[in-house]
Amino acid sequence: MTFCHVALTAPARAGQVVLPRTAIHCSDVFLVGPDNRLEKQPVTVAFAQSEFVVIASGLSGTERVVVSDPAFAITGMKVRPVMDDNLVQRLKQLAQAEGMTP
Repeated sequence: MTFCHVALTAPARAGQVVLPRTAIHCSDVFLVGPDNRLEKQPVTVAFAQSEFVVIASGLSGTERVVVSDPAFAITGMKVRPVMDDNLVQRLKQLAQAEGMTP
């Protein structure tokens, strides 16, 4: 039996909304609305890969998405969003396969 390492690549899919798996809660995501209140939005996942998912419908890409598990989340509750720059970079790496090593 012989084994080998294979790296599969494909052309970039422009205009896709990519989120960490942790942002999906039973086919919904939590959004931070313009008034910093929590909103729930149904989404359809196109596919999942490693630590992220690609959204087929439900988001335009301009929303502020809650990526952590909001314990005791209630739609309409006031939140204080914090940008996770490290997660943004990690998702970009994963989506572009830059984080893969042979």
